Amino acid sequence: MSRPRLLAVSTTFLLGAALAQEPKPPAPPPPPAADGCTTKCHQELLQDDFVHKPAKDDKCTACHKPAKPDKHEFAAIEDVGETCRTCHKIENQEVVHAPFESVDCTTCHDPHHSKVKSLLKAPDEATLCFTCHEPVKAAIGRKHAHGPAADGLCTGCHKAHSAELPKLLVAETVELCTKCHSDLGEALGKAESVHAPVSLDCVPCHDPHGSDFEHVTKGEQPALCFGCHKPVADAIGAAKSPHGALSSERRCMNCHRPHEASHKALLQAPVKDVCGKCHQQPIVRPGGAPVPAIAAEAAKYKLPHGPVKDGECTACHAPHASPHQDLLAKAFAPRFYAPYAAGEYELCFGCHEQKAFETAKTTDATGFRDGDRNLHFVHVNDAQKGRTCRACHVLHGGDQQKHVARAVPFGEWQLPIRWEQLPTGGRCAPGCHKPLGYDREAKPQPPKAAEPPAPQAGAQPGSPPKK
Repeated sequence: MSRPRLLAVSTTFLLGAALAQEPKPPAPPPPPAADGCTTKCHQELLQDDFVHKPAKDDKCTACHKPAKPDKHEFAAIEDVGETCRTCHKIENQEVVHAPFESVDCTTCHDPHHSKVKSLLKAPDEATLCFTCHEPVKAAIGRKHAHGPAADGLCTGCHKAHSAELPKLLVAETVELCTKCHSDLGEALGKAESVHAPVSLDCVPCHDPHGSDFEHVTKGEQPALCFGCHKPVADAIGAAKSPHGALSSERRCMNCHRPHEASHKALLQAPVKDVCGKCHQQPIVRPGGAPVPAIAAEAAKYKLPHGPVKDGECTACHAPHASPHQDLLAKAFAPRFYAPYAAGEYELCFGCHEQKAFETAKTTDATGFRDGDRNLHFVHVNDAQKGRTCRACHVLHGGDQQKHVARAVPFGEWQLPIRWEQLPTGGRCAPGCHKPLGYDREAKPQPPKAAEPPAPQAGAQPGSPPKK
């Protein structure tokens, strides 16, 4: 009876010992390293206005790879850019922003959270950009700031990562500028003349961020304009009479539009109207005689001078500067009397025949002749005291044919001309000679025969003179 019981006890003992010697089953793996990161331990990552989606979704292992899960250790992120590109498929274009090129996205972005859109690591995008672009910050602090730059909207003009255009611009300069300056864009499409820089690029004249000059230009007029218009600058530097408009308040823009115009040479209006805007009244010149109200006077002439009639003031006057008096484009004798020299009448000879003043006899060079005797030659071509055009003519026009004046200045005296036109000539009784007339159809007078020599004493009539 005792043996079976003993056997049962022994069997139980042996089974228990065998069980005691078997290894324990492995412990279950710890929960994933990211589970509960932002909800249990790192709640601060969820507090800001903008949270990176993996952090918000508690998917931290999308970026952080566990190294020792049981010790809550993670492998270092060696290539930040590559990690970011796993989700952010941003193409590298021709021009790449330096931080983006260095593949360190965390230079500009916080990888977890931010109070600013796009997880920027600054209160706003301008402050962030200024950490590297200090000169831009200085430009915006000047007297005149470009609107988008002053508002801190850098990405209004620039792409943040890469672009096909220089300076990471979002569009070609003119297209970019006219997106806001739409009135200028419309005007450019209709303009007859467009300023060359405007058709290519705005920044030769304007600073895109800020400037000490009005309209955020890169300099003050006319120096800014002279950067390209060197011949004008040179002419002004050597000028006897620079145009006063260049030193008045608006300078170049007194006459020109800076971007486009409906008239040639970027003029604000037709030439005569641009000039007439100022020359409707006398203009005082420091140290010189006032400029008369030419436009107002010329408007009264029944017979204006050809260029005045055509509204082409620049046919005779240089618009910017001249080495001659009164901004004349070429030489013109400034006095009542002057020795004749062709160079003194270079301005007139641009339209009028030079031979009319250099030929003593003619039947076609001028209508001011008595038969074939050239009276222009008689009056003007004098090596000592020739009478210049000013002695008889009104230069801009008048009420009589050929612009003959009723009176001309002679010192303080208004010298009367008293010219009368006749069918084939005319007559005058000026203050400088007695009344005289001329007739183009008068027959030329034959030259006077030479007087025969007086007979010598003792000579017979008809005999040859003694040698």
